[in-house]
Amino acid sequence: MFKKLFICFSIYILSMNIYAQGGNTFKDIKKYLKEKPKFTGYLDGRNSFAEATRNNIFGAFIGASFANRIDLGLAYYQTVNEPPVLNLRNEGTPSQDSFVSFTKYNYFALRFSYMFHKSKKWEISVPYAFGIGTGNINNYYIKSMNKGAFVLDSLPYQSYSMKLAPFELGIDATYLITPWFVFSAGMGYRLNMRHFEYNRNFSAVYYRYGFGIRFGYIYKKIKKTWVGRKCCCFF
Repeated sequence: MFKKLFICFSIYILSMNIYAQGGNTFKDIKKYLKEKPKFTGYLDGRNSFAEATRNNIFGAFIGASFANRIDLGLAYYQTVNEPPVLNLRNEGTPSQDSFVSFTKYNYFALRFSYMFHKSKKWEISVPYAFGIGTGNINNYYIKSMNKGAFVLDSLPYQSYSMKLAPFELGIDATYLITPWFVFSAGMGYRLNMRHFEYNRNFSAVYYRYGFGIRFGYIYKKIKKTWVGRKCCCFF
């Protein structure tokens, strides 16, 4: 528990130090929030872990963008796959045996992201999110192995369902290869604020990276060119 809080605190301090280098952050945020908001939405897929086993997470965000510096809105995340995690029960005793756990979760989150650095080639921001959702853990006995794969009982011998309250913070960076083709990467930490006894299943580092296309920029350029040609036809 203390290790996870330390990681969160470290990322937060790093974020605030970077903020300080960019000027009066809170004054800038207040100024940007006075701008007229624009609708924005995007996918926010990522990788994370359940008991140190990597899993994939689907994510999507919809909300408002202020001055292209602040995004504020609602995000949704859910596990795409449920990687099996091998565990030992009654370890070190004559009754020791093995079982496999599957973890899944989904949650909605209020998400705030502030871009504190913006240049011709780089955009760096810090996202925060707090959400509510549900999580499930299913434990299965191992019947046998077949070509390196677990053969499990048809029904779990233990199942847990619980409410989650995840808090997230991180840092994202985007490099603009062209104004419309980019490479972005980000990482952060998700801390579940409820049922701490199951934090190894639901609290973990998350990360993402990949190339992207900014269709909004392409649309605006095409629209501007089309309108320009249309006007030429009238004159």
